[in-house]
Amino acid sequence: MKKQLLAFGMAALFLCDALQARTLGWGVTGGMNVSKIKLDENISGMAKPEADKGWYVGVTGMASAPVVGIGIDGSLVYSHEEVKLSKDHESEAAHFICIPVHLRYDFRFPLMEEAFVPYAFVGPQFNYALNDVKFVVDESNDVKDVLKRAESWRLDFGVGFILLDHVQFSYSYGVPIGPGMEVKSAGEVVNTYKMGAHRLGMSIYF
Repeated sequence: MKKQLLAFGMAALFLCDALQARTLGWGVTGGMNVSKIKLDENISGMAKPEADKGWYVGVTGMASAPVVGIGIDGSLVYSHEEVKLSKDHESEAAHFICIPVHLRYDFRFPLMEEAFVPYAFVGPQFNYALNDVKFVVDESNDVKDVLKRAESWRLDFGVGFILLDHVQFSYSYGVPIGPGMEVKSAGEVVNTYKMGAHRLGMSIYF
């Protein structure tokens, strides 16, 4: 995963250099996410997981070519993602450090680009889990299974718009890609899971 992130980052830097990109600056970003666990198989008769809301906050940067509209953006964020594994149990918090890196296209229209610029983007998001998530699957309320912390990544697809060249709003969905992360029960690996998320965000560039 580290090699993939390095390769993508180098490619993005070369793209910006080739396009003589102008940097719009660094800023802060934050918003809400709605996460959904996907289990490869049912665990111990557990009900189907449900989506639940969370939030994220961090720093971000963006660069784009002044004429053709192609550019990149990247962020470093802390993400608090609520995981609801069964409608009969309370949500558990999963904590991540996330690094999304996106290729983007800004639709710059004459007479509008200083005030309103819609855009679309796609790219990977690398996630580093900070904690295990423990959960129960029966009425005894004893811990039965654990979602193990792990590295994972998603492929983000999204759209958004920029206001006054400094304020950005976006929506994206991160499709979980790659091998699933481990679920352990009584010390044994019994399953794998993947975690996707809808994300609504706002960024302010200085």
